[in-house]
Order: sequence, then structure tokens, then C-alpha cells
Amino acid sequence: MANENHSALARPPNWAVGLAKMNAGKLTSRLGGAQEAAAKIIDRYLDGESIQEIADDLHCSNERIYVLLCQHAPEAWRKAQTGKALRKLEEAEIKLETAEDGIRIGSAREQARLQCWRLERVARHLYGSAEVALTVAVNVGEIGERIRILEGELLTKVDAKSET
Repeated sequence: MANENHSALARPPNWAVGLAKMNAGKLTSRLGGAQEAAAKIIDRYLDGESIQEIADDLHCSNERIYVLLCQHAPEAWRKAQTGKALRKLEEAEIKLETAEDGIRIGSAREQARLQCWRLERVARHLYGSAEVALTVAVNVGEIGERIRILEGELLTKVDAKSET
């Protein structure tokens, strides 16, 4: 019986070829594996292509690319997003300085705010708010002592009443 189960699990002689054909159309297979695929996509992103353009070129969804980047190159993806946000923040600052009317000023200001928000998320250690620890000490002094005395008196009265 054990031999029958073992033979059922044995791989057919052409399993590697079949597996290769099955995976041939997948994004990671076309780009040389998950790590290499993520590196190539990040390079294209840093060269100015949008994820949408890259996805269209690779015939896959944006979501598939984002999942690949988050699973196989999270640190490199975070750094790429930081670099792009800094470039866009600089562009927004230039637009703000050269704006000639209120509409362009408002647009540039909103673009700058969006990039600042992104930087706070992807590079919190550089651009996020410092966490502040707050300690509050309350000194109730005489009032606290008076409360303790009253609690004791009340408990004494309750105990005396329960005994009767």
C-alpha cells in the first residue's frame, strides 16, 4: 500500500518541461524571476514610467505589479517611492514659485501637500512627525489624603451596619 501511494506522488518524467510551459507566460518568468522582475520594474519606475505604463507593456494588472513589489522588494520599492515623491515635491515648489495666478498657486500647493503626505508615509523616519511621549503627574495633596480618610470612615460604617 505504501508503494502505491509513493508511486502516485512520483513526478512524471516530463514534469519540469510542463511546469516551465505552465509558468512561461507569468510575469516573473518573463522577467527572470521575482527578484529580477521587481528590480526591472523599479528601474523603469525610476526612469519616469508610471506603474500603469509598465503594466500595459507587460500585459498584466497594476495590482499584480504592486503585489510583486511589496512581496519581493519592499525596501527598494519604498526607496523608489521616496525618490519619486521628492522629485514631484521639487517640481511643485518650482511651480509654486513661478505661478502667476491664484489657480496655479492653489494647484501647486495641493501637489506639494500630496507629496509631503506621501513622504510622511514612505519615509516616516525622515519626514514624519517625531513621536512625543507625554507624562502627566497629578498631585492631589491634601484632597487625596482627605478622600482616603473619608473612604476609611465609610467602610467602617458599612461594616458596622452589616454586623447589626
